[in-house]
Amino acid sequence: MSSANAIPPELGRHVPHTAYSTVEFAVRGFTEALIHDIRYNAPHLNVSVVTPGHTGTGIISNSQRVLDQNQPADWTEQEIGNTRTR
Repeated sequence: MSSANAIPPELGRHVPHTAYSTVEFAVRGFTEALIHDIRYNAPHLNVSVVTPGHTGTGIISNSQRVLDQNQPADWTEQEIGNTRTR
């Protein structure tokens, strides 16, 4: 299992999440390589990778709190608009 949230390499506002993206891309890359290997060496097997999108957790708010960024309740109209556009 990987994560679609790892595809953009930053959390927004130019805050990289390098380690998270690296791990998730490794899972995806390994799975794609395994698909090709299995196709030729064990065609009776199947391999897939699941990349769910966002789920309703507090990971973003908690990360912002740790990084001393504004909480969503404190966002300006501009920040809300930027988030909606993104």
